[in-house]
Amino acid sequence: MASSLPRRAYRRLRLSLPQPWSALLGAVSYSPKLLAGDAETRRELVEERLIERLLADGQPLEGIGAGLSERVVEVPWAMRAVARDPAARILDAGTAFAPMVYKRLLVRLPQDVELVDLADAELPGLRSHIADLRSLPLETKSFDAALCISTLEHVGMDNAQYGVASGGRGDVTALAELGRVARRVIVTVPGGADADMGWQNQYSPATLRRIAAEAGLSVARLEAFAHEAGAGWSPVSEDGVTAREYGAGSVKAAAVLCAELTSA
Repeated sequence: MASSLPRRAYRRLRLSLPQPWSALLGAVSYSPKLLAGDAETRRELVEERLIERLLADGQPLEGIGAGLSERVVEVPWAMRAVARDPAARILDAGTAFAPMVYKRLLVRLPQDVELVDLADAELPGLRSHIADLRSLPLETKSFDAALCISTLEHVGMDNAQYGVASGGRGDVTALAELGRVARRVIVTVPGGADADMGWQNQYSPATLRRIAAEAGLSVARLEAFAHEAGAGWSPVSEDGVTAREYGAGSVKAAAVLCAELTSA
């Protein structure tokens, strides 16, 4: 972060300032990278503006975000899912390394929100638990909904790039734990041909359905989205993602699966 502001003060301002001031602060802080042509930094700022606009105007998630990552689909999809129950108690799993726009949205949710991750998320006003998703220090059915956005695929994988230790693939165990503590689990994962990429997994729809069943959860809703070069993200059939390869015609995932799971 190229700013004279201390990191914690910068984060608090980015989370608390209304738009467009928060995004402007981000652009100013990262101006050296932007001037140097850093494509990832520029893309993240563009994604932030698009995600907040999609949530503000309710635009369908179709033909959007050409050249942008799956965040522009999965974040609005998940936030719309939790908006259906304004009185819900929500657990967000994997918050610490989420993009700034997602953290801004969590802080602004009207519901009671708690966080859990291997690192402290440090979001003002929200209680944060430091724990492995495969063994949550939380009471059974103590939450109405659990959010797990672009996190399940990393559980037990090589997380060295995030500076946290983990080991032993554990997506089924993590889903079972989330289903234990919450009545509803809202999860997104990179979609496509099944693949173990070392630092994350990629899932076909059939595999996501299988691990949900192994975790004792029912699939109430599963929607697949794919990115087409020049056209952006749109809904596709489940069969339309099974051959997708990560990064093929996209900056990150070529497809994303968004699912709402329920527990007994």
